[in-house]
Amino acid sequence: MASGSEGNRMTPNQSKEGLPFEPSVTPLDDDGTTPQCQEPTATIRLRRVDNTGHPLAPNDSGRMAHRTRAHSAAPETGEQPDVALYTELPPGDHEWRWRPQPAGAHLIALEAGPEKHDYRPGEALAEAPVINAPPEGRDVTATHLPPPVLISLRDEDTDSDRLTPEQQAYFQRNGNNALLFIHGYNVGHGEWGKVLEGLADHWNGKSPKWTDEPLTVYRDADTINDEHDLDLAETDLNNEGAHNWAVSMEYQLNRAAGFTDDDWMPYSRIITVSWPGDTGQTDFMQSEFNANAAGRRLVRLLEQLADAGVGINIITHSLGARVGLTALNILGAIRSQPAIDHLFLWEPAVADNALTNDTARDAHPLGMGVFVNAHKAARRIVVLHSRGDGVLGPTDDEQEQSMWEELISVTPAGWIADAAESVMTGRFMDDLLGTFGGVYTKKWWTFPSFLDNGLGAPLERLYADYMPLQPGRMVTRRGQSWREGPDPEAVNANWERLKADIIAEARNRFDACKACLQNSKPLPRYDLLSPLNHLPIVTKARAEQYADDLRALAERNWYPRQAPRPALGYDGIKPLVESGSDAFDRAIQDMFLAGTVEPVDQSNWLFSHSGMRIPTREIFEKSYQDSIMRAIQEGTGFGNYS
Repeated sequence: MASGSEGNRMTPNQSKEGLPFEPSVTPLDDDGTTPQCQEPTATIRLRRVDNTGHPLAPNDSGRMAHRTRAHSAAPETGEQPDVALYTELPPGDHEWRWRPQPAGAHLIALEAGPEKHDYRPGEALAEAPVINAPPEGRDVTATHLPPPVLISLRDEDTDSDRLTPEQQAYFQRNGNNALLFIHGYNVGHGEWGKVLEGLADHWNGKSPKWTDEPLTVYRDADTINDEHDLDLAETDLNNEGAHNWAVSMEYQLNRAAGFTDDDWMPYSRIITVSWPGDTGQTDFMQSEFNANAAGRRLVRLLEQLADAGVGINIITHSLGARVGLTALNILGAIRSQPAIDHLFLWEPAVADNALTNDTARDAHPLGMGVFVNAHKAARRIVVLHSRGDGVLGPTDDEQEQSMWEELISVTPAGWIADAAESVMTGRFMDDLLGTFGGVYTKKWWTFPSFLDNGLGAPLERLYADYMPLQPGRMVTRRGQSWREGPDPEAVNANWERLKADIIAEARNRFDACKACLQNSKPLPRYDLLSPLNHLPIVTKARAEQYADDLRALAERNWYPRQAPRPALGYDGIKPLVESGSDAFDRAIQDMFLAGTVEPVDQSNWLFSHSGMRIPTREIFEKSYQDSIMRAIQEGTGFGNYS
């Protein structure tokens, strides 16, 4: 056996016979060792863009995590500055674990090789997208919705009055147009809603589980509830305040332009303006003062857009009309051409003759009822009004009106005062006063007294350092007379001091206002002359007139000689353009005939003051599509929609 084995063994030369190659016994590595077996690696090349195609910073691109191995990779910077490189990845599926920076930049599409996935905003946060990395590598493009744009005029930070360079560039790329929405009275600032991640066990049942990321687009509660078998309210998803209005209006406007919920690529952001109109359910006059101040600040933003050549459309709701008209009143006085394409006044809570150019027709006791230059700043002003709006005017239901009058007349005043905190708050107060002839028409009321409504409360706060401004009253009992309250001489001295300071404020700020208007700088805000912030400049003569009007008002216990004019959002301009009408206004008729001012009567389909926030099918079709979006798209356009 041994010799046999020996005989079968091949020599080195014999082993080569019959082979198609020359074998080598030389080690592969230079150091004489056998190389280790190496697993192939892959590279993912990720490019992030917004939905206008603009590249986003690669350093905020998150991590890639292998689905079955403990392997996570951070991005590197390669030769292409807008591409994030993930190198030496194990081939296979990787979860892209990314959180939006800045908040609200939602992922809406992911294209990786032959595969393309579309996402609803927030959907990719609840479940991480999966990207396959083959050995040869993968080029990936992620498309994001840009962050929302919300300008807050609620604090003293004037840097927040304008868009950032990145925001301005977005609107220039996105059709070179921008739409602003300004909310109305009694709307808080709020915050964004949260992304719904899924369901969590809670007390043997199911409850919603939220991520910590804000959801900056509108979510329909009925759809979410059907998908997850929940019972969420609309505000659970979209929160409240200006943020709720922002997502609601933006979503409906995109729908009106042609957007469908299946494809978010064409979705356009709008600019929401948040201003301090939430002064309490009955302190309407303080909100008017705040609206004037906010409109004065808004001028800078409108000038920024106009100077950059961006087309501007503005939609206001309710008392937001005063914010918008104040800004246009100032722009119309300083610019020779219209800076605004369309101004849409939706249920405007301003006087029906607010657009007149005749100050003599101003019925407001402090001279803040008309905006004589506003029409010069816009190519067209569209007034959407409705007699079905019980907040701006009386209900047409006489039986219901009579019922509320009877209720008010027989209800003890003490009960009303006791119930004020618990009952007469929130929307109930709107409904009560709205049914009882409209809230707007009661804005100068002093009834009930505990509500601190009317003109007196905000004016006494404004001039607290000059009080008292009203002398005590004479009382006679049992043949004896005496005065209860402040002495007339002290009151007169306070008025002289107040008038002198009012005139001094006008004089001291005249040159500063003039310089700011000429150089697009923030306009100084008037303090003692706060009700006149809607004027570009207050002259000495105008300040004197204001001081005299103010004193006459105080002598009547802050009660005007006449009721407010009807709201523009109730009857529109119809009574003002009919020749022979008691309310006829030649200037407004001329604007109407020229097409500069266009009324849209919504009385047949809008029956709620805020009905446009979550519109019925009829409001959407007739107001959003036919009256607003059609006009915008015939003008500067809305985003990149064609």
